[in-house]
Amino acid sequence: MMKWYLVNVWGGFENRAKLELEKRVRILGIQHKVPKVIIPVRKVKRMNERLNKEVWRDERFLSGIVLVKMLLDTETYILVRSNPHVGNFVGWGGTHTPYGLKFEECRNIFLNMKKRIDETPILDLDIGDEVKVKQGPFTNMKGVVDGFEEEDRVKVSVIIFGRVLEMVFQKKALELYEEKES
Repeated sequence: MMKWYLVNVWGGFENRAKLELEKRVRILGIQHKVPKVIIPVRKVKRMNERLNKEVWRDERFLSGIVLVKMLLDTETYILVRSNPHVGNFVGWGGTHTPYGLKFEECRNIFLNMKKRIDETPILDLDIGDEVKVKQGPFTNMKGVVDGFEEEDRVKVSVIIFGRVLEMVFQKKALELYEEKES
């Protein structure tokens, strides 16, 4: 019976271990015994400071783990264990055969893989708040919130060359200004 197994691989070598395992399965022609190899990742939205925008990235949430769906027999066991960058099966339990994942465990892992996580900070601003620009050409300039244009765009008055100018920034480009006490 086909089951999902967690395989421990060297941290940071998940892609290499996956590609090497898939390659060996193809060479041996046993795709019917090892149909899927998956790296558990989920989509995470983060602020890319260099590009100055929000980006979605794949993030491993089980670092050092590869999921393998396979029919466990001597051939597939040796194939996985002899793969470069592979440690051992997770759930070994001292027996001679590794444990396959239970239905609930598989469901939890795959539900986690479908989650999309937004890690961009949400800034709650009011008119009159002092803010500091944290990205773009006006980085580190201080200003005061004058109003709001859209949900994520804020009008800020900044002083440039002794003149007060009203500029519009995205919320993600601002942070609350806190004067440091010395």
